[in-house]
Amino acid sequence: MPGFEASSVLGRLGDAPWGKLIDRPVPQWKNFGLKSARFTRKVGNDMDTVVANLPYNMQMTPIIDVFCRTGGSKIYINTDHSVAGGTSNIRAEYVTKKGAQYYESLGWMNGEKLMLFVPKGVTVRAIKYRETGYDSEPIGYFTCNDPFLNRYWKKASRTLYVNMRDNFFDCPDRERAQWWGDVVLLMGEAFYTYSPTLHALMRKAMDELCNWQRESGELHAPVPGNFNQELPDQMLASIGNYGFWNYYMQTGDSAQISKVYPAVKRYLELWRTDQTGLTILREGDWLWGDWGEHKDVRLIMAAWHYMALDAAAKMANMLGQGDDAKHYGEMRTQIKSGFNRCWNGEAYRDPSICWGH
Repeated sequence: MPGFEASSVLGRLGDAPWGKLIDRPVPQWKNFGLKSARFTRKVGNDMDTVVANLPYNMQMTPIIDVFCRTGGSKIYINTDHSVAGGTSNIRAEYVTKKGAQYYESLGWMNGEKLMLFVPKGVTVRAIKYRETGYDSEPIGYFTCNDPFLNRYWKKASRTLYVNMRDNFFDCPDRERAQWWGDVVLLMGEAFYTYSPTLHALMRKAMDELCNWQRESGELHAPVPGNFNQELPDQMLASIGNYGFWNYYMQTGDSAQISKVYPAVKRYLELWRTDQTGLTILREGDWLWGDWGEHKDVRLIMAAWHYMALDAAAKMANMLGQGDDAKHYGEMRTQIKSGFNRCWNGEAYRDPSICWGH
């Protein structure tokens, strides 16, 4: 083809920077097809604002059909979620040519409204959108005689779906990162709402968490990515009763538990108890302990440690690792005794801290 050089081989399978290639473990996106959106245009001083209402908060790629008399005009493509969480998020720009043109912005966005900021000399002839998402069907349902609860269920189901794609993530409009504190919650909800095709996304999340484990044994999230800080309570939640073990209880997939158990064992080797029986507080890279005031982080961590040990003991028994199961059970008993000694008549509180009122 004129203007192009002949292609050449830059690397072969396994060469850097690509490394080992693996089969895609999740299905390709579900494509809901092109749909038209009604829109209104509000006249401004320098730019006009065009707003198209979408039926709900979705993952979508916007499509614009415009006419420009001169060419060279810049159209700004946003949604009502392009600024959220105190930051500017996904948005796009399109520079027109002269005449009629049709453009699909392939970097997916999310929101309830598609918003264009358009120069005066540009006519917007049509706006469309292509919704995409993880290939799973909403099969769970809930209904009652309370309209608020019915709407709450519908919104919760929609929130779940808009927070999964090639991974589970904490928000669709900002970092889209696979924080495992969020994954535990999303997985727990998904078993009751979406079809079993979603199990592949769960296995992918589990594999990525374990495959990125440090040589020294720490687990960290979100992965994949460039953030490598360990949040100890989130990691304990991930491998515990509400994370890995809940996956097994819902699927019966013992092969997946066998695959991740070595990482679970290595991580739990980092955790110890002291003479009180309580978990020795490991700060990791980010001692989080959830938001809010007056957090008893030591007892929070001890509770998550207990549940992780409980899950690990069940994994070990299932896999025929009796010595491991015995060790986890003994440590679990120590934590329970130490925890119960922290009851002050009103609440469980670390007695080494003066809490005040």
